[in-house]
Amino acid sequence: MLQERLGGEFVYSEYYDTHKTLENSPEVTAQKTHDFELDVEKKEEYLHIVQCRVIDDCIKSWEKISDWPPEKPLFYGKFVSKWIVSPVPNRLIVYYHDLVEAPELWVDKVISFIK
Repeated sequence: MLQERLGGEFVYSEYYDTHKTLENSPEVTAQKTHDFELDVEKKEEYLHIVQCRVIDDCIKSWEKISDWPPEKPLFYGKFVSKWIVSPVPNRLIVYYHDLVEAPELWVDKVISFIK
């Protein structure tokens, strides 16, 4: 939806697929990461759009995976502490259930945030 609305102003990269990052590819304007290792830096020069599910939704999702690791809830707590609770410069929090419920509203909020 963002690509549709912003066109060439929005060049998105999933590091896991392309290995293009904001640091090594000047054309990239947005980069996705899950921060599984909790090692992504909070950089003041970046806009951080943090998508998060509430813990109940995460657990339901994890339960569908037969071999989900028991440390998942611990990771969730650390992720929330790092990206939601603690101060993050230039951050917009988007809760997954809100995004699903009103995608156009959230696309508008994200566009306002990044412009």
